[in-house]
Amino acid sequence: MSRQEWPPELPHYDYWLFDSAQLVAMYYEEDGSFSSAEIIDDPRRVVEANHWRDVAQASAVPYREFARTHLDQPHVSG
Repeated sequence: MSRQEWPPELPHYDYWLFDSAQLVAMYYEEDGSFSSAEIIDDPRRVVEANHWRDVAQASAVPYREFARTHLDQPHVSG
């Protein structure tokens, strides 16, 4: 996904959100290799990450629908 297509309300970095309470930002090199992780304990940023998760889930495409339109498989069973 290009930066132009990226939803404006979502961050441009990867993160893990554990139990809706612990936030860990993940950083990667230009080649995609893992660089570092940062534990973020600012309560405002944790709340913001919960919001991002909810926005992403609301915008998500179910896997079977994605597979039907993007994968080279003629049929996804299930």
